[in-house]
Amino acid sequence: MGDDGILMSRKVLLRPFEPADDIRQLHEWYGQFFAFMPWCIDRSWLNEDDFQDGFQAAEGSRRHIRMMIEYDGYGVGTICSYDYNPSDGWVYVSIFMDPKVQGRLGIGQLSFALFVNRLFGNYSSLRRIYCAVPGYDLEYAGAFQRNNFDPVAVIPDHTLWDGCYCDQLLFMIGRERYKHIRAYIHVRRQGLELATA
Repeated sequence: MGDDGILMSRKVLLRPFEPADDIRQLHEWYGQFFAFMPWCIDRSWLNEDDFQDGFQAAEGSRRHIRMMIEYDGYGVGTICSYDYNPSDGWVYVSIFMDPKVQGRLGIGQLSFALFVNRLFGNYSSLRRIYCAVPGYDLEYAGAFQRNNFDPVAVIPDHTLWDGCYCDQLLFMIGRERYKHIRAYIHVRRQGLELATA
């Protein structure tokens, strides 16, 4: 299986991103997301063609691996690694879930665990995985801390949100702590159902 082959545990499946098939879905998701933050929109991306051009340009310069997240056969999100630095052994990871499933069913947590497990398993020089979280998203920040990510930095006044600037929080998990991620995947593969909060 290649670096970006299919990953699966229970009903959650991560598959390689296919631009021809997936760009419309991404445009719909980001459109929903940006509807809540119009002050952050790059308005040139509002139509699908401009979104595709802008997205692919950004992806070409920064993306490492992007995968689409499916649950029970339906597309529910995307996850990617970016700004990979093989000489220093670190990479950033970002996840986006459809607003209809954010915070539900444990899909994001399991998807993240599968993806992090793949990165550490396939890249022997990788020492650290970083995640940047806007300071206004306390639920997202708390999820990282509950899942063995260490807070390592606060960048003040970094992100414009609701008319003012807020901090960016940086979280990190090292190779030595990712055994907790592997244990989580193992438990899920034994047949336990995802939590239905």
